[in-house]
Amino acid sequence: MSKQKIPPVLFRYRPLEDDLLERELDALNKAYLFAPPFGKMNDPMEAFYETGNVSDQFVDEILRPSGVSVQHFYKPLKEMTDRFALISLSTTHEYLPMWAYYASNFTGMCLEFRTPELSTGDLKGEPLLEVQYVTSPASPINLTDVLAKDHDARVVRRLAQKRIEWCHEAEWRFVTGEVGPKHYLDDALSRVYVGPRANPRHVAAICKTLSGRPVEILQGKIDGYSMTFQTIQVATSWSQAEKQVDSKFKVEGLPDRSELEGFLSVPYETFVDTCSALAEHPNMEEFGGIGLSGTSDSLFIWTSYLLRSGRRVNVRRYYGHDMELLENSAE
Repeated sequence: MSKQKIPPVLFRYRPLEDDLLERELDALNKAYLFAPPFGKMNDPMEAFYETGNVSDQFVDEILRPSGVSVQHFYKPLKEMTDRFALISLSTTHEYLPMWAYYASNFTGMCLEFRTPELSTGDLKGEPLLEVQYVTSPASPINLTDVLAKDHDARVVRRLAQKRIEWCHEAEWRFVTGEVGPKHYLDDALSRVYVGPRANPRHVAAICKTLSGRPVEILQGKIDGYSMTFQTIQVATSWSQAEKQVDSKFKVEGLPDRSELEGFLSVPYETFVDTCSALAEHPNMEEFGGIGLSGTSDSLFIWTSYLLRSGRRVNVRRYYGHDMELLENSAE
């Protein structure tokens, strides 16, 4: 299976009716997405899969003296998938039918997320999969799948399939190990698009909730057969944004300056500026370590961030000789 190219941004449509407003504001204020179980989806065919194949009867014959059947091996699979939940996202914020049935008939909102940052918090390590739209179910899960080292991945891939009729949603989904809120870094949410029919009171509440956050808020406007968006609240810069922790970059404790200058192809001040910029992140807590990799072909910077849930996440970044980012991985 070829590796999927993950979109740099993804979108999530949300309703904004009066009885749902406080729930949605709480999610924005605490920076989380709620992962519901598959059974709560509007498609009754979600998470459909079958188990077994013709060889199971022969395995049953072999196992009969032990009093165990093939179903013994499939039972943990069902227990595992019953715990699974998902967060559905789309590659577009401009598909009008989705505004109609996922965003309260154009009175709701659509959230734009930076995918790497969204994957750094509670969703770290959870598979993000492009939904495959098909005309028939995948082949049944058999004993080979259950006993394989990558059995979780084989099952999860089947949970990222839907009938072809849903293809207009252009969906990507996180398949999570459990139901519940999944917190993200403040800068993962980059924009909020509010529907053209949104209640002005709801719009004001969203703007107030996200005041002081690095999030741009836009509202839709209908012009003939077109819907365009205009900014109604600009994003607050990192330097001015509301901070979870008051952090500052300290030059003390760094590797020997001469060692760093020997590695860098740019002035030492470029390195300092990079670290100072990282320290301005709204969730930044502290630097965990800075140094050269074992092969001395890259510089690593460890940082820790505090989510709004109070949970800490660590991020390790690698930079080249020119202080350009090579890799960003959360560990």
